[in-house]
Amino acid sequence: MKTAVEDVEKNKVRVVVEVPPERFDRAISKAYASIAQKVRIPGFRKGKVPARIIDINLGKEYIIKEAIEKALPDFYLEAVAKSGVRPVDKPQITLKQAEQGKPLIFDAMVQVEPQVKLKQYQGLSLTRRKVEVSNEEVDTQLAVIQERFAQLEISSKDKVEKGHYVLVDLDAHIGQARLEDGLAQDYLMEVGSGKHVREIEEALVGMERGQSKEIEVEFGPDHPHQKVVGKKATFKIGLKEIKEKSLPPLDDDFASQVGEFNTIDELRAFVRDQISSGREREAQNLLRAEAVDRLIENAEIDVPLVMIADKVEGWIRELSSDLEKRGEDLEKFLQTKGRTREQLRADYARRAEREVRRDLILDRIAELEKLEVDEQEVKEEARKISQTSEDNREQLYEYYTKDIGSAIIRRGLLREKALQLVIDQVDMKIEENKGEGENEDVQDV
Repeated sequence: MKTAVEDVEKNKVRVVVEVPPERFDRAISKAYASIAQKVRIPGFRKGKVPARIIDINLGKEYIIKEAIEKALPDFYLEAVAKSGVRPVDKPQITLKQAEQGKPLIFDAMVQVEPQVKLKQYQGLSLTRRKVEVSNEEVDTQLAVIQERFAQLEISSKDKVEKGHYVLVDLDAHIGQARLEDGLAQDYLMEVGSGKHVREIEEALVGMERGQSKEIEVEFGPDHPHQKVVGKKATFKIGLKEIKEKSLPPLDDDFASQVGEFNTIDELRAFVRDQISSGREREAQNLLRAEAVDRLIENAEIDVPLVMIADKVEGWIRELSSDLEKRGEDLEKFLQTKGRTREQLRADYARRAEREVRRDLILDRIAELEKLEVDEQEVKEEARKISQTSEDNREQLYEYYTKDIGSAIIRRGLLREKALQLVIDQVDMKIEENKGEGENEDVQDV
């Protein structure tokens, strides 16, 4: 196969392809064989119709057209691989010559990945957050663990206070009709938690053990059951018991209850390590995000809109598919969020442009640095991906170790290596921890 690439305009090329006559003739022979299996001509068995008879009945042009439709996609992909062109859109094919016994000649006009002009990617001056864990933070996390092991014990107090847990019987009526959702016995409630009907929680404060009380509750427009919205219900509350949360002491026995720890100091050290590990990951993600931002600033790229549009539409299809699996509809989902499909596209487009620029830059760095990925690395990554599926792990593994799937993994690993190379060469500065909750909008890199 002969190929030649001609620049047409910015980010668009013409690939001129010449397929040898013997290869095109083989494609025509396959077309004859395929048609012979389908066509019915009196006097000939299925699959045994000679080529000249097919020509008489269907015409030579039909056979050539059939051969081109079947073989052209493979010829095009081979030409793209040979010429080194990286298409980002479907090609416009123009046939120049298509005759049996002669070369098949065609042009493929296609939009391609843009050139990336990198100003700097080595020795970037970046800042990494200093990872520190205070004793107070460890104490706070220990208190959370302590809460999980708390026990409810009968309170010595006779009156309900906020923070108490109460055991109640509830009976609700709207007029003379009993409200089934308002009927409960031995119902446990945390007073002041905001998890229950506000008027009931407020009414419980100050009640004594064994006391009963009736209150009126009007159901507002945010109530989940529309049939009771705007109506008033009478709730009878019977207080049976008052309980308080009892926390276990932070001692060696507590540590052994939590896990395989012999002392409270071992548990404290474990908690500190867990917090520190999380902060390390966060700091690394921030550093990676800053590195990508700096690379984007230092690069000149005229990104084709089709690359952004393709990524956006892919995300929308993925979101729609995920919603369908949950029995939901994309349009209804957007309505609940107060968004339109166009607003969703605009949101996605901003993120998509950053990702496209990032990927193009990392591809260029991998090319400049002559980075490589071997088969074993591809297989290991394919195995990791396949393990995320419950049902078709082997099929996934096979897909990602061959052809297109393998190419996807290989390119992803090359990008990861390129970004790690940039990180490894950073001129690092360490800054003090700014505290929890900052930089929460760091984008995935």
